This record gives sequence, C-alpha cells and structure tokens, in this order.
Amino acid sequence: MTGVAEDITSDLTTRIVYDSLAGFTADMMDHYPQLARRTQRAPRRAWDGSGGWVEHDIELPVANGRPVLLVPRDWARNSLMMGSRRYYSRAILDYFQQQQTIQVSGHRFQPSKEVLRRRDATAYSRPLVLDTTVTAAHHGQDLMKQFKALIDAEYTPLTNDMLERKTR
Repeated sequence: MTGVAEDITSDLTTRIVYDSLAGFTADMMDHYPQLARRTQRAPRRAWDGSGGWVEHDIELPVANGRPVLLVPRDWARNSLMMGSRRYYSRAILDYFQQQQTIQVSGHRFQPSKEVLRRRDATAYSRPLVLDTTVTAAHHGQDLMKQFKALIDAEYTPLTNDMLERKTR
C-alpha cells in the first residue's frame, strides 16, 4: 500500500479512522480560521467501513510545507499504550501466573513475573505472545479483551500542559 511506512500498525489505524480525523481537522479549521490560511488538497486513502479502501481528496492545513491531519487531544498519548511488550508483561505473564499457580496446604504459590521472564518457555517472543493468546482463547479466556479493558481503565487524556511540553 503506498504511503504506509514501516510502522504499519499506526499507519493502518490512522487509515481506518481517517475520515474521523479529517472531519475533526475541518472542524478545527472552521473554529480557528488561522489554520485555513494556508491549505493544500491532499489525496488520501481511507477505510470505507465496509471492508474496502477508497481514495479521496481533502483540504488540510499546511505546516512546514506539508499537509497536517489533526488528532483530538483526547486521542493522543505520549507513549504507546498497547505494544506487544506491554501486552506480554500485563496479559501474557498474568495468564502464565494463573496457569502455574498451585495450592499446597492452604498456601498459594505463584511464580513471579521476573521468574517467568527468565524461563526459556515463557520468555518474550512474538510467536509466544500469539500462541498464548490463541491458546487462552481456546480455553475461554480473551486476553486481548482483558488487556484492552485494563488499558482503558488506566487511560487519562493528555493535559494542556503535557501537550504544550510535547509540542515545543
């Protein structure tokens, strides 16, 4: 796909929500006319919601000679929230801890995440993450859904101060 960089996850996500971002950008250009002083028609490929990609042109503000697609502050984070390593640490290792916890004479013994990270059989790898997610699903446990709920519960929007520091 043209225009998609090596960071394919964020590029594809942006393409899927592109129409929403384009609408937000147009609203901001209406609300802040200075954004509309210099614009450029930009051809973009976006997800049409029914399983296909469509090409269309939109008017975008220009900064440093390049068209800019604005993102609502509440959508932005200063760090990746759902990366594979975080998923491994929070969902996969939790799953392994549940699977390997034993009860002996009323006492619960559970391996620490640090111990699990050091074991070859449970050390981080993308195939391990995928295989474990599928195995858990076959046993009725949706690790991705649980992880997303955890991330949603931890999410806090960027404050104006945080955003200001990031854009200086």
